[in-house]
Amino acid sequence: MLYSGSVNRGSRLNVNLGAYDRGGEGVVFMSAFGYTGAIKLASKELKKKCNVSINWNSFVMQPKTLEVFSSHMSESEYSHLIAYKKDCTYVSDSKERIKFFAFIQDKECSEWNDIYAMSNTGEYPEKLTSVIFDKLYKMSPAPILRDWIPYLMTNFINGGDLREITTIASDNETPFKCFVLDISVEDVVHRIQRGLRSNRINIGGINETSVFMQEVQGIDAYLNEFSDVLTRKIQNSFTPMFVPGTDKYDIDLESVADYMYDHDHIKLYPAQKDIAQAVTNSFSLGNKCSFIIGECGSGIDGDIKIVI
Repeated sequence: MLYSGSVNRGSRLNVNLGAYDRGGEGVVFMSAFGYTGAIKLASKELKKKCNVSINWNSFVMQPKTLEVFSSHMSESEYSHLIAYKKDCTYVSDSKERIKFFAFIQDKECSEWNDIYAMSNTGEYPEKLTSVIFDKLYKMSPAPILRDWIPYLMTNFINGGDLREITTIASDNETPFKCFVLDISVEDVVHRIQRGLRSNRINIGGINETSVFMQEVQGIDAYLNEFSDVLTRKIQNSFTPMFVPGTDKYDIDLESVADYMYDHDHIKLYPAQKDIAQAVTNSFSLGNKCSFIIGECGSGIDGDIKIVI
């Protein structure tokens, strides 16, 4: 069984997976199939203000709310569309806020209690706590330890900051769950502080401030002490678009490089080839632009400093 869907009541879609929220988020995720013409039209309209219907629920979506991708199914007249809301940071009432969506697809999802029942016991599925930790660790400027997640989740749920979103899955799809966390950075910090003061959470079994942190004076001393930890966090927060010597070049790039060499006697430097592949990978992920910045000796033409 597939669910019904449409965009502006015109482009009819067959939805096999979907997530929507009547509490303000609207459509959060949609995987759908349809005739290629309908999918192309829907993909275009989803990027503007539009009315989206999914499982007989209708939502008005604002411009640039959804990331949209579509692909044609070979040897058929059908295409596939995926639309989803991206995680983001924003400012509201002069406060910095983080918002992210946690998706978990697993057969056991259908057996999970609702999120409020989970908060009563403070016991959560490992897959859920793992996703929440990864997202929160990446987006929150405040340091987060994995052991704190059950405590923080219970606080987030009770405060109305972490909610479960309605999901649908067709008969041949694995059930999945979707959750949204929308909270100010200030509130995250306050909840961590309250947890430490009340001994609900700790740092390595210790709640009191270390001798060093009591005596540290200025940012230089802090950076000198924790430079290794901060370096690892920065490295873990950014995924390279291409790792020279490890990742492979696309066949298309190899073909272009060979053509340039055969016809124009131009051979790309390794650094140039690496950058070409990195930019290709970036665009393949849906990024709208890429910046290439190189100093003398980097292997990039010295006259080209930035490419948008």
